[in-house]
Amino acid sequence: MTKEKVAECVGRLTLLRFFPQNAHAVAELARIINELCANDAEGARLTDRVLRLHDQWPGPLELRKCYWMEVAERKPCDACKRYPGWVLSGDRTVQCSCPAGRREREIMALGLSVSRPWICPWENGRAENGERRNGPMAAPEDTGERRMDYDGTNK
Repeated sequence: MTKEKVAECVGRLTLLRFFPQNAHAVAELARIINELCANDAEGARLTDRVLRLHDQWPGPLELRKCYWMEVAERKPCDACKRYPGWVLSGDRTVQCSCPAGRREREIMALGLSVSRPWICPWENGRAENGERRNGPMAAPEDTGERRMDYDGTNK
């Protein structure tokens, strides 16, 4: 972000009641906005969103929450296109290093809930080596066996 845009964003936020008057607090707010926003457009969107949602100064934590929930880039990369922000690493689901993954990581750091998707590490219930996997996502095999339904009838 440019220094002029950071100063403009801070200046617009002074419209809120109970906005900090201390010069050190205002300088810290400018640093937070500069650190959060990737460009001038994000800074303007963050300021607009805060002014639209609040009529008094919400504090730096709420400012960060507002940024990550409302403003931050959510565009996934090619690696996490199916589950934005999440990729498979071995047998665990982890945040991607793209902007969408960064957003998920920061939201979790703020104590907000993020639903972590379960990504199937194999296709059609088979592992990479061709072994059959058991579980809810395992591929059905026609064994010719009949099974009993819960009501006792054959299927």
